[in-house]
Amino acid sequence: MRKQLGRRLGGFRAFSYGSLYPALRRLLRAGSIAETTDEAGDQYGRAPGRLRRGRRVYRIPPAGQDRFAAMLAEAGPQAWEDGSFDVHLAFFARTPAETRIRILEGRRRAVEERRDGLRTALGRPCEGVDRYTRELHRLGLDESVLWSALRCAGVRVPLPRDLMRENYILKATPAAVTEPKLWLLGSSMYSAHLAAAKGLPYVFAHHFSGQGTEEALQTYRDEFRPGDLAAEPVTFLTVNAAVADTAAEAERLLLPNLQMMARLRTGQPLGPLDLVEDAEARQLSPRELTVVDAGRRQAVVGSPAEAADQLRALAERFGVDEVMVNPVAAAFRGTDPDTAPARETTLELLAKELF
Repeated sequence: MRKQLGRRLGGFRAFSYGSLYPALRRLLRAGSIAETTDEAGDQYGRAPGRLRRGRRVYRIPPAGQDRFAAMLAEAGPQAWEDGSFDVHLAFFARTPAETRIRILEGRRRAVEERRDGLRTALGRPCEGVDRYTRELHRLGLDESVLWSALRCAGVRVPLPRDLMRENYILKATPAAVTEPKLWLLGSSMYSAHLAAAKGLPYVFAHHFSGQGTEEALQTYRDEFRPGDLAAEPVTFLTVNAAVADTAAEAERLLLPNLQMMARLRTGQPLGPLDLVEDAEARQLSPRELTVVDAGRRQAVVGSPAEAADQLRALAERFGVDEVMVNPVAAAFRGTDPDTAPARETTLELLAKELF
């Protein structure tokens, strides 16, 4: 059940048994779900002749199905607030089209209000806010993302105001010589359904979530409808990588990134990426260790030959057309903070081994 929730909701939510079981008990008391046991167990979940508990099986009775349908039809502020919007988004495939549009429009308004508040705050003299952060808020990137989502849902909306300014100059680096290919990036089942329905090439964020990759890619292929941008399913996935001359060094370089993701998944504040030595000295909680172990299993890490073999195996396992390598190697103490030599080395060593 935890795996299914992770696949549905993507990588931003991590569920512990301490939160899952109380939620199940609340649903049982409300009559939204019913509990049974497998054929070998008694009414208390105990298998005959054995002391340990048998498997618990949950089903959704008619009352629970009615409640679920009512929740899908909700389109008020509770549907687009931060704590619940991603859950509604995960079940958009089962949500009525008019409700989806109302939720997206409400989310867009909420983000615009937040953006305006941030711009007002950032317009005042303030120490500790760099130019890059100011530009991100000035351009209203959340608004642009939601504008794209609304267009995909069939809603006619004007271009973001910031893109219509005469002094707005879009620059490609190093140079724009062709039109970029449009892909849909996602880390949940909803993105797979959407990419297939729109006939778009599909990228699965394996580097971030690592859960449900195979199911999402298969769903995309099964449901794909040819479109203007792709006549048949086109896929690639992303993967974190740390490569060094030795596997031991690569493992050390990967550790700070794994710990950063553990802090993100467990709701802790984020800061600059740790140096390798600081990460090695850090004490982690059991929940953080679980996230670190999961991230390590889905990453490409090792010597050049080992990493190349892992990349080939990953592409073959999921049957993707491309694999995008995201170099995440950290730095040792004494490294110039304006450089990222270990990340450059990761790409150089992989390129020499693969090509």
